[in-house]
Amino acid sequence: MGAYQAYYALGMFLGPAISGIVVNNFGINAIFWLSSFITLVALLIGVYKPYKTNLKGVN
Repeated sequence: MGAYQAYYALGMFLGPAISGIVVNNFGINAIFWLSSFITLVALLIGVYKPYKTNLKGVN
């Protein structure tokens, strides 16, 4: 649970900073393309990552 909150806080801190750098260097459209790419990668990881199942039976 602590790791989840740490990653969440890191994203809340770094997201706007990275977005600002991208917008200043490449324009406002670039940030939408970048976020679309990141979303597509996350979707593909979520779809194709195999689920871990517990193969041990309950005794």
